[in-house]
Amino acid sequence: MERYQFVTLLSSENYLDGVLCLNDSLHKVGSCAQLKCLVTSDISNVLIPFLKFFNIDYEIVERLHYRGIDDKRLSNTASKIAIYNMDENFPMIYIDCDTYFLRCADELFSMPVGSATIVSDGDGTYRAMSSLFSFVPYKKTYQLLKSMVQTVPGIMDGDIIMVTYNENIQNKSMIMPYEKYNWPIDPDGKFLIDNKDVSIIHFILSHTKPWQMSDEEFDRHWGKHECMKQYKKCLDAVREKKNKLKKLIETSKLLIDQEIENINKSLGI
Repeated sequence: MERYQFVTLLSSENYLDGVLCLNDSLHKVGSCAQLKCLVTSDISNVLIPFLKFFNIDYEIVERLHYRGIDDKRLSNTASKIAIYNMDENFPMIYIDCDTYFLRCADELFSMPVGSATIVSDGDGTYRAMSSLFSFVPYKKTYQLLKSMVQTVPGIMDGDIIMVTYNENIQNKSMIMPYEKYNWPIDPDGKFLIDNKDVSIIHFILSHTKPWQMSDEEFDRHWGKHECMKQYKKCLDAVREKKNKLKKLIETSKLLIDQEIENINKSLGI
């Protein structure tokens, strides 16, 4: 039986809602694929209870850092190469967690391993992106890429993917068209076209992601777009469920503290 699995990386607490909405969108479009989330070890204790609560498969991975890049937001992506260190040995598709499915895209799994999203720089040159690509875990590849990010100044995950997948740019059967599978969304909606045949949108053109906006900001930027109304409905439902877990954790902690106090009193402590 074939296994279909999207893999994403969660290396910042601020991106949890993005992962939860991405997972929800996969279910809503009827995908046969499951989402697996790699969580860096430094934030795993905080975030894993939420992943469990939402029934998202996860794996704890080592936090990696680029050499010579101090930008914390950019540095969060270094651990992406941990996808190659997983124990699975079947083809998977990596996808950034600031994405959202509007339509099922399971046809991506029928593409050759090594397929990637290719974009044009506008001057006739093309490059592979690190936000959507197919791969098979291979621990030797992980060790090689880990060595690169830790020793080569300024190199990032996008550079690695571009080099690794660059030869595939000439092979049209290995290109995942960004117009369909990686459509960029900006905070002003300039690139958002509701009737466009897009399966996956990517919140790539802004440091402020939709789940980091207030309701007023969200409505001002995207309130008129049908696909973003759909996203907001998902986001609200995710937050409501998260709050229920938070209350459950707080109640449990309170009961435990009270029980400890009662035990201490009974023992005269």
